[in-house]
Amino acid sequence: MAAMRRNDKPTRHAKEPTVLQRLQTAATFQRNASPGRGMKRQLSLLVLALASFTAAAKDPASFRDTNQLVWDKTFAASLTAFFGRMHATYYWHGGLLSDQMVAGLGGPPDAVVRIGSSPLFLASACRAHSCMEKAAVIFKDPEHLIAFGVVHYPSCFDKPAKPGCSDHPSLSVLTRASPLDPEVRETLVDWAKGQVGELDKVEVRLIRSR
Repeated sequence: MAAMRRNDKPTRHAKEPTVLQRLQTAATFQRNASPGRGMKRQLSLLVLALASFTAAAKDPASFRDTNQLVWDKTFAASLTAFFGRMHATYYWHGGLLSDQMVAGLGGPPDAVVRIGSSPLFLASACRAHSCMEKAAVIFKDPEHLIAFGVVHYPSCFDKPAKPGCSDHPSLSVLTRASPLDPEVRETLVDWAKGQVGELDKVEVRLIRSR
């Protein structure tokens, strides 16, 4: 885990052409292509090149750390769709789940790592200026998100907050998969324990469409 500094900010990776920009490039190519049999070959090569570029842009191994993943537009759209308009109390009271996940994943980042020999990857980070609060996501690529893990401190929301509440972390596993793959759960539990030690509670919460 990278040490948190007061002025830490999420880092942006170099901007990639949007789908619209790629299509505009294709349209320009088509207008300028010479007619005849060669045109079909030129267009076929262009389609293959665009498909290859798109696939490379979504390769999980291309993200060096979690901040780069969070800034990816495809991942951001997938995260928003995953949680919809659901609210919860993890990092603050009654906030949108999507906003709280972005806050957790957008702080000082860890490297994105492959989970064993599986096609899945783990990305994690801690919340800026509150690094005891942490978040992780297991994903196949930016479009296919499997589960999220949230390290939070429920007793700190009691009124009044219990003394030493920050010494009692819990892990919430948020998923749309039912049943959840036990290896996914185990990976998130191991990650959380590696970050904060023993957990007071582990819950699995099924996220339903809203």
